[in-house]
Amino acid sequence: MAARYPNGTDKKTGINKKASIPGNRRSNHENDHYRSLVENVPLALWKAPYDSFQFSYVSPEAEKIFGYSRDECLEPDFLENIIPPEEREWVREYTRLAVQENHTYQIEYHIITKKGKVKTLRDTVRLISRDGKPYEKIGATVDISVYSQTMDELQASNRKFFSAFYNFPVPAAIFRLKDGRCIDVNKNFIQASGFERNDILGKSPFDMSVFVLTGERDHVINSLRKKMRLDKYPVLLKDAFSRVRNILVSAERFENDGEPCMLFMFHDVTEQISTEQRLQQINRELETFMYKSSHNLKGPVASIKGLLYLARKGKSDPQTMQYLELMEKSAEGLENTLTELMDIARLKQGQLKIEVVDLHFLLDEIENKLKFMPDWQEVNYEVAIQQTSPFYTDYSLLHSILQNLVENAVKYREEKRETHIQISAVIRRKAVEIQVKDTGIGIPEDQHERVFEMFYRAHQKANGTGLGLYIVRNSVQKLDGKITLKSAPGHGSCFKVSIPNLYFPEKAEK
Repeated sequence: MAARYPNGTDKKTGINKKASIPGNRRSNHENDHYRSLVENVPLALWKAPYDSFQFSYVSPEAEKIFGYSRDECLEPDFLENIIPPEEREWVREYTRLAVQENHTYQIEYHIITKKGKVKTLRDTVRLISRDGKPYEKIGATVDISVYSQTMDELQASNRKFFSAFYNFPVPAAIFRLKDGRCIDVNKNFIQASGFERNDILGKSPFDMSVFVLTGERDHVINSLRKKMRLDKYPVLLKDAFSRVRNILVSAERFENDGEPCMLFMFHDVTEQISTEQRLQQINRELETFMYKSSHNLKGPVASIKGLLYLARKGKSDPQTMQYLELMEKSAEGLENTLTELMDIARLKQGQLKIEVVDLHFLLDEIENKLKFMPDWQEVNYEVAIQQTSPFYTDYSLLHSILQNLVENAVKYREEKRETHIQISAVIRRKAVEIQVKDTGIGIPEDQHERVFEMFYRAHQKANGTGLGLYIVRNSVQKLDGKITLKSAPGHGSCFKVSIPNLYFPEKAEK
């Protein structure tokens, strides 16, 4: 198609020289401003006949956008030649229809620059009419390659996200933040909930009445309003069959096509909780059985010890006396085992009884009880207590902890050297640190953790039940404390017990 130019129009500037009247300073001044604007605006401004792709004028910015000189841009069929062949036909047809309808239009297309670089351009085109007929079109071209690439990457990212979302192994759903309505769910959500997809989309969990407790529903809403995420919050939800399920809900905020949304993930722990409850019930039954059995057996053992005592009084035969003494020791061992089993049962089932504790009195009581042990006379027993606050704890548990530690220090003393047992304590308002240190045979480092296991014995010399340190650690844990051990063979042992001073009423509630 031949290009048509109005008489007197400069092809490079696009200015009609005849429109400037010599001597008219205002017109010249306006033309200077017009030229400056056209040449400096960050767009490729251009003109072309209404029925042609051949530019009659291009602004200087065209060289940057098209990648060709301005003279090359004005050559016939320039634009068609730099549009990829597969796009030329639809660009030509789209432009023809737009011109036919005589309105301003936009079009996006690709070009190939002189250096072979592919760019994405956007044209905004306006038709100029003269005497009611289309005469010329003027346009502004902008390079949107970076924007287009960003959008392509965003769409690719969205495709990856939704692909992962649909195949996510945990039930998940996406809700709009502004109204809480569901915009998508994955296949695992449909399988787990029993709802049909159409029953969920466009609705909120509150519309569907899936929350069992309104307090949990309100907490979820308030949490999402105040912060960006929710992490494994336990709620009770009803599925499509009105079955109540224990669910851990996690939610993360993100944007989907610029709209704030929330990604919800639902982890069903109903079976896990049910199993845990059954195990807890079995444990309670076993603990009750252990306590009652131990209690019932202590009576017959006491009777056996009494009968053995009477039998020893009436006999003088050395061999018979030896047998009776061995039987009496066995009965005492059985009685100690039953006592420890009862202690464990009470420890597991009982509630804390918080009271003020006089640690000096408690340690004196332990000393009076243990001083009848065969090796007690060989022990140097020292106590040092620093106290700046009243000490509140469970007296029975603390007594059990310290008695077991001191008794073990006596049992496993090193016979070749003098035995020292040092008990030191620092009592403060919030915490209590107690240390029991001895010069006994010591414990190998690889057994430090195992000595706290039930029925474990660290030494061949050990003749106890293997329950003492197990009771100690469980008692410390019952008091929300910690116990550590530092020991080595031949260098004795040091047990450090840290427990809270349960002086504060809120900490005493257990």
